[in-house]
Amino acid sequence: MKARFVSEAIDFQRGGDEKDIIRRIIGDRPGKIVRPDYPRRSFEVFILTRDGKYVEIGFFMTSPGSHKKGGGLKTFYFKPDPEKEYAYEEEDLIPLSKWEQNKMTEFLPEISKAFGVEAYFGEKINEDVNFERGKDPLKTMGIGLEPAIKAWMKKAFAYATAPMGSWEHNYTLHDDGTISLHQDLDIPSADLSPGFPSYIKFRRVEGAIHLDNCGLEYLSGLPEECVEFFSCEGNKLTSLDGAPRRVLMDFFCRDNPGEFTVKDVKAVSLVDGKIYSEDNLKNE
Repeated sequence: MKARFVSEAIDFQRGGDEKDIIRRIIGDRPGKIVRPDYPRRSFEVFILTRDGKYVEIGFFMTSPGSHKKGGGLKTFYFKPDPEKEYAYEEEDLIPLSKWEQNKMTEFLPEISKAFGVEAYFGEKINEDVNFERGKDPLKTMGIGLEPAIKAWMKKAFAYATAPMGSWEHNYTLHDDGTISLHQDLDIPSADLSPGFPSYIKFRRVEGAIHLDNCGLEYLSGLPEECVEFFSCEGNKLTSLDGAPRRVLMDFFCRDNPGEFTVKDVKAVSLVDGKIYSEDNLKNE
């Protein structure tokens, strides 16, 4: 299930379940963290995986006794190796409270790495939303992917060779959720493992694309054309699928488990410059 942008007004038919309509519009992207909807003092926590299943990632345990004696406090225990799928219906899973989210925030990078998704907390749906004909439901609800995109770019560009913050004034977010970046995508050694989240899609990058040593296991979200050089060296790539289909300057892909050759590069991209691969290692 993937989040989708809705660019046209939707006619909500009478008798429809608003929460179901919202869920179908927004969708749930992999990485959503939820809990069962029951009032127990201790409970499991689940994450939505890439194959559309919820698996247990840990649990909250409440200590016995009164608060005055140090009891009654919730502690989160992370389980990086899930043993089973969840045993609840999806409609019985709800978002965590803000307090519970705060307790789990420090675990998000570890959870993201363990499950290969961008972990995030699900949000409650406002049942009092007043839908008006002719208006974009996402704007009516005050939600969307723009905050997530901006948060990801802030994290990624902390590693940029250009001055931090330049990206904030140098990109355009289009109505379909794609990004035009008016500068280099120059973020070597950024912690992007295992890859760009599904909501990051660059329509155009007006400069080089430099993604060396970023922990990438796959390529996604890149523009069709790279107007300068493209480099993805020192990652964990076993495939070049997802690379720009046209590179106007040089293409660098050495030091990856895929041990890519010139032939591998030419199979996915038309390169106007030189190709630096495992069978063509020398920088000239």
